[in-house]
Amino acid sequence: MSKRMVATYVIAALAAGLVLGSFGIATAAPSKASSATVGAQLRLGASVRAAKATLADVVSKLTGTPVAEVREERTAGKSLAAIAGEKGVSADKVVAETLAARKAMLAGLVKQGKITQAQADAALARMTTRLTERVNSAAACTGAGSGACGSGACGSGAGGGGGMGRGRMGGAGAGCTGCTTTATQ
Repeated sequence: MSKRMVATYVIAALAAGLVLGSFGIATAAPSKASSATVGAQLRLGASVRAAKATLADVVSKLTGTPVAEVREERTAGKSLAAIAGEKGVSADKVVAETLAARKAMLAGLVKQGKITQAQADAALARMTTRLTERVNSAAACTGAGSGACGSGACGSGAGGGGGMGRGRMGGAGAGCTGCTTTATQ
């Protein structure tokens, strides 16, 4: 066999290996649609805030208390349930109204084609289980910890902002100026 023919076979084998290897990697990679079915992966915080569906927004609406005042009280360590309770609004009512607002927001995102119905259902299920915990939490809202306010009692996600503004997943820092909950809560 000549050197030229050997070189041709080697090049052909390398090309075949690259094509088959690329195909294997592409087919093994998870699709975005299947991996983003959990609310935490959808990053719905901006949509929740735009829809005025944060816990602070809902408490404000139900009690007539300005959102800034609700956030100040949260920062001082009062639970949203306590803030609402002072105005005769139950924690259950806050959770129900928040879920209704978020359900409408998710339906809009499904209609716009931004998320699938399965993703909306998974996000709503996650919200349903977490909102009662969040509304009743009295953990001081300082902006410290992962996300904002410790593990996200009034903040959201895995902040990493070090108390210096918005972290990953919408976590607020610097005194929890964004004292809101995202769709993941």
